Amino acid sequence: MTSLAPSFLAGTLHQPSHLLAGAVPFAAFATAALAQTLTGSFPTHSLLAAGIAALLAGLGLLTIAVWLPSPSFGVFVAGDVVVGIGCGLMFKGAIATVAEISAPEHRAEALAGIYLASYLGLAAP
Repeated sequence: MTSLAPSFLAGTLHQPSHLLAGAVPFAAFATAALAQTLTGSFPTHSLLAAGIAALLAGLGLLTIAVWLPSPSFGVFVAGDVVVGIGCGLMFKGAIATVAEISAPEHRAEALAGIYLASYLGLAAP
């Protein structure tokens, strides 16, 4: 999302502003952090369920935004924000799951594995 958003903004959505090219991806990161902060005491299964739902809804909005006969900047930004929420909740849910199921003496290794998988997921595609 963050690497493709400026291309869609400039090309498909006809928004060549460099400020928007930086602000729209930042919105995803900001809403992810906000979602994690606001769900401080939610159970893990609730985080994961809400995260999956938000990711699917956000990806649907992003797809609709660029495939409309007249592409919509507003729908694109809404999808970006919803995807950010979903990513934040999924990440927090994954960390909580690993913390819950790993033995205390292996927790650091398990959490390092989550971060490695996250970075590979960002870099490999």
